[in-house]
Amino acid sequence: MEPEEGYVLREWRRQNVIQLEEKEKKEKELRAKDAANNITGDVPQKELREDKKYKIS
Repeated sequence: MEPEEGYVLREWRRQNVIQLEEKEKKEKELRAKDAANNITGDVPQKELREDKKYKIS
């Protein structure tokens, strides 16, 4: 492996780690929001959104 390839691979890994951390943060926020909705009773609205999401056009 040439030095340039090593740099590109390290940079790709670094960017991948950053993207995974952002994705995990968003998922954690969504889970917390869903948990809060379950506590407050907003579940029917969530189910309606999911129905629309999976509705076949």
